[in-house]
Amino acid sequence: FAEDNKTMIGYEPDTWNAIGKKLGVKVEPVSIAFDGLLPGVVSGRYDVAMECMADNAKREEQVLFVNNAYAITAVFTLESNTTISEDPKTLCGLTIAIPKGFDVAGIVESKLTPHCEKNGKPAIKMAEYPSSDATLLALYSGRADFVITDYAAIEEMKKSAPKPIRVVSNPLLPKLYLGMIVNKDNKQLADALLAGLKAVKADGAYDK
Repeated sequence: FAEDNKTMIGYEPDTWNAIGKKLGVKVEPVSIAFDGLLPGVVSGRYDVAMECMADNAKREEQVLFVNNAYAITAVFTLESNTTISEDPKTLCGLTIAIPKGFDVAGIVESKLTPHCEKNGKPAIKMAEYPSSDATLLALYSGRADFVITDYAAIEEMKKSAPKPIRVVSNPLLPKLYLGMIVNKDNKQLADALLAGLKAVKADGAYDK
């Protein structure tokens, strides 16, 4: 949020505002918890949701995706934590903070913990929190050893972190398509958003 604590700022607000301009409509953003985004679109309460939501088969059963980014995920930990390295086994037995509703839990359960157990190491412990901010507070306070999030966020996180953090790549972490979601019955809106996104890309605004 901007200093007024109301205006949403960043890559995604810039993107939806640029698309809205192309479509000749005003986007009215509402801030809610991440795990309410998909149900809110399915129920018709919101027309669109956009918040680093990864496109996956399970979600595609409920909503239509208009993908706008291809994200690399990475491990974030405190600079003082020297035990975590690019070797995935260094995460075994540690605690990860996860925002509620994020598919990071699925990555831990399907990729990271099985790798630990296959190598005779303890499973990764998962601690769920209501928001991304809460997961970062858990990391900074030492209640969690690491988080997993988009690599693109690292510079902004370093700037605002109360303690120095570092990013560690991990060969088991997937790249993710991220997108906007709309109700399955609203293909017209999905097509309009896609056309707007293509126009924003074509005129250079997306890259900017």
